[in-house]
Amino acid sequence: MYKSLKSILEYDEVEELALDLNENKREYVTKFCYAMTTKEIEKQLTAFLKGFRTILPKAYIEHLSPADLDQIIRGLPEIDLAMLKKNFTYLGCTEKDLLVK
Repeated sequence: MYKSLKSILEYDEVEELALDLNENKREYVTKFCYAMTTKEIEKQLTAFLKGFRTILPKAYIEHLSPADLDQIIRGLPEIDLAMLKKNFTYLGCTEKDLLVK
């Protein structure tokens, strides 16, 4: 665990934490968890946010509630088939084709 943390945090910060591990276990574990859950995935998270914000700009997200954002990402739990049939356009088949039924 010490070597993992050392590769993620600044060298001086890790050395300072390791000096007296018995007295600062809580701080060590807190920083280790931060390193593993945030610092370790920073590049991937940045790439995800860049892509996500091309679809939904940050200015729009700031005005959404968590429930609204959840609905945009996951969609509605139930599909309104009547609305879908009303607004659907068939290409190369019709509503009566076996493939559609």
